[in-house]
Amino acid sequence: MNAGIEELEKSLSVEQRRLGEYKRELERLEAKKPIVIENIQETESKVFEIEDAIAVLKKFTRGDDEE
Repeated sequence: MNAGIEELEKSLSVEQRRLGEYKRELERLEAKKPIVIENIQETESKVFEIEDAIAVLKKFTRGDDEE
């Protein structure tokens, strides 16, 4: 009986440690979230700017071809 209790206590200790690690990982990820969101927004803005620049250049190129 004691051996069974010891095994369960070891399992409990392992799972408590794992739970603590997951909670710490979640805290780190939550702290990073605003930075990641900002990076996404900045990159989306750059993508739109580049797409717009390409569209303008293509219009100029088509205009040159017509002349």
